[in-house]
Amino acid sequence: MAPPGKKRRYTPEDLEQAVQEVIGGMRGTEVAHAANIPYEAVMRRVRLIKAGKEVVVQRRGPKPTLAKSCEEDLVAWISGMQSRGYSTSRYAILVKANQILRHLDPLGSLTGGWYRRFLQRHPELTNRVAQVISSARNSIDEAGVALLFDSMGEAMKEHNFTADRIFNMDETS
Repeated sequence: MAPPGKKRRYTPEDLEQAVQEVIGGMRGTEVAHAANIPYEAVMRRVRLIKAGKEVVVQRRGPKPTLAKSCEEDLVAWISGMQSRGYSTSRYAILVKANQILRHLDPLGSLTGGWYRRFLQRHPELTNRVAQVISSARNSIDEAGVALLFDSMGEAMKEHNFTADRIFNMDETS
């Protein structure tokens, strides 16, 4: 057994490969040592498979406060808000999550620790700093960019510009 405070350092794929090697005829101690997986973990899985029992990999620790469907709804809400140009701060997400939780448990409360773990469970969400963009800049599409480059190309041909006469006039430089 691992010392207290140490988590396992192997993936489910590593464990599955080690189990298949043991079932294939290799010694459990050699496989466990080579894969750096505890011997008991490998052999427990081998015994379950040989007994024909279904192996269900479960998430460690207590169950999340919000159900998976509620968290998926919250992720959809965040994505919808961001796609409409509204930023969703940590505070706004916690308020919305607490509103959802209050329907399930009137005395429940979610804190910053829940928010941090929520972001870990949903890596598609990231913390971003909102930047104010005018509606004119935000509404540019592919056709507008193509029109800009076509008109610039025509102007370059019309005035016979060479490459040494083209400068970057970006507002950030």
